[in-house]
Amino acid sequence: MAADQDVRAQAMQLFNRCWELMEQSDRTPAETEEMIAAALESRSLWGQVGGGKEASVGEWQISRAYRVAGKATEARHHAEQSLTLALEHGLTDFYHAAAHEAMGWAHHLAARAEQARESLRCAEDLLQKLEDPEEIEILAADLAALEAELG
Repeated sequence: MAADQDVRAQAMQLFNRCWELMEQSDRTPAETEEMIAAALESRSLWGQVGGGKEASVGEWQISRAYRVAGKATEARHHAEQSLTLALEHGLTDFYHAAAHEAMGWAHHLAARAEQARESLRCAEDLLQKLEDPEEIEILAADLAALEAELG
């Protein structure tokens, strides 16, 4: 039990470190690699002590890290994994929408405008079903940023 708590703490610490690096506008190439490594390791640790929600969120974060790093193929792969896990584990619409948002960004990065818009539409449709104000706020902001990029 104590070992599981230690693994959870480490997974959260890596998740948060990845997030800090994603928000850093002046990342060095070494920090970009650290960001991706932190996301991958966090996901791996959640695979040991978490459930479907943690796995889906982990894949979403990996997708975002790759997107921020400019790696469309990897971003898309992990967005797809996030959606698959959300579906397999019967997660709420928030997690499905977040995966579609990640997919939209990956398509945008790969210059696939129509696919990006389709992913955005799917996420927006799911946003309409949400009831939790915090989930709505988080997702609406992410979708607005994607929509602004798509023009």
